[in-house]
Amino acid sequence: MGRSGYGIIMFLRAAGAIPPADAINMLQRSVTVSRTRERLTTDVVAHAQWLLESSVARPALKLAEMLAPPTLLQVDFRSVENMRTTIFNIDLGSVQPRASVVKWHPSTQELLEFIPDWQGEAPTGISFFTYGSAANFTNQRRSSAAVVRIIHTACGDRFGGFRCYDTSINGFAPHAEAVAILTAVLWTAQMCELNPHLQGSTFCFHFDCLFAGMNAHGQWRTNAHESIQHLSRAIVHWLETRYRIHAQWHHVKAHSGQPWNEAADAAAWAAVSQWIPQIDFCSIQHQLLSDEPGVAWLWMLDLAEQHHPAVPAITDGIMTVNASAALSIPSTAANHPFLARPEMQPDDLQETHLTLTCATANVLTLYQNKQEYGKGITARMESLLQAFADEGINVIGVQETRSQINGHTTCHDFHILSAPATAKGVCGIQLWVRKRWKLPQGFLHIATSNLRIVATDPQYLLVRLCHDGLRLLFMVGHAPNCPTFDEATQFWSKLGKAIPSSMRSWSLIVLVDANARVGSLPSNVLGSAGAEE
Repeated sequence: MGRSGYGIIMFLRAAGAIPPADAINMLQRSVTVSRTRERLTTDVVAHAQWLLESSVARPALKLAEMLAPPTLLQVDFRSVENMRTTIFNIDLGSVQPRASVVKWHPSTQELLEFIPDWQGEAPTGISFFTYGSAANFTNQRRSSAAVVRIIHTACGDRFGGFRCYDTSINGFAPHAEAVAILTAVLWTAQMCELNPHLQGSTFCFHFDCLFAGMNAHGQWRTNAHESIQHLSRAIVHWLETRYRIHAQWHHVKAHSGQPWNEAADAAAWAAVSQWIPQIDFCSIQHQLLSDEPGVAWLWMLDLAEQHHPAVPAITDGIMTVNASAALSIPSTAANHPFLARPEMQPDDLQETHLTLTCATANVLTLYQNKQEYGKGITARMESLLQAFADEGINVIGVQETRSQINGHTTCHDFHILSAPATAKGVCGIQLWVRKRWKLPQGFLHIATSNLRIVATDPQYLLVRLCHDGLRLLFMVGHAPNCPTFDEATQFWSKLGKAIPSSMRSWSLIVLVDANARVGSLPSNVLGSAGAEE
């Protein structure tokens, strides 16, 4: 009938055989009401509307023809190939011998008497020492970068010469330091390409400028000289992929008597003074910057040419990417990080005792004077960190840093967590946490993931430390100087409210400059150091 409903079935007989009244009664008794349920299907509609002839065959459906074709994207990698060719062929200048410098540092001169020049022996590792110098002369400001190469062999170390570069277009030492590291990285690339046996070798980069070295290492990120930083870090990443090298980064304290750091210093100063030849860095920079965006994809180019299964193939400089492939593999619960994490059994945890040594220091400023402020790691900060490390102090609360550093960074063996100063360089709070705490059984290693900044203000900083069963809160603060009662109450109330309710059961260590007076009697929480006579 075409739809679900009620059907009426009537049984009729000839009218002449039954009287009219009886016929009506018979009709009424014979009316049967029945419920029908007929499903409306596509086939029913099709047969009802378009009757097919028996000779017409139904079309066969093929699954392959029903699937939508993949979405293919083509990425031009020819600029990346050009960048790779440029790095291999760029002229880095001639390697200068030890006799080029007029006067070496005494520590360098003493070591050179026992270390011969490299004569092509098979290297087991390479060390580069970088330095940048700048000075004002009568008519201009000049700066230069120097890179000293030391070849490690099975028969001992060999002096591999040095190179110098004129960076006077900028004229300042930090720029020259960044250039020195970049040219050392480029030197590494050319050495690895010419010497296949260097694959898997260790290359050590020694620097005394934290800004340049930590940026190339990937530990810091600053806005100064971004193009040079980008090139250095991207090329190192590529070298680790292409040649499987092990890049190591070591900070050397300037003018500490380290022979090869002093050698790089002497070479850079000789170049600044124009006593020895040097190559203009502008020519190198111009060649690299022409294809700078491509340098970030050098690692992918090499993986594609090595037919790595996770990287699309490249043909004639064009990479074809199947954009649909990313959605074709469904995710499973087994791949979820929560299920993939290693389960720690209760037996793996051991109870131990820890003596935690803390200190607090109002440094007045981390810069040369109270009027200066900035975002970098300063020599004063390095000196203070070394002094606290020598005393075996694990955690230091620092007030009045006048630093604009925000968040987390590292310096030497410490984590640096910072609440920046105001825009005018007022206040500023930091917490210095040593990376290794001594235990009776060894060391407790504090990783970046164990620390988190909970609350910040130019006058206070709240940090939580979570490591296995250890739960600690560190509050570093600087109370207002000579406040009224209301101002003092407001400051201390603000510190109390900064602690989340979920962490109020944690052990709290407060490191503050309270700007307050104490009584005259020592106690178990108050010593007699600095007591007035």
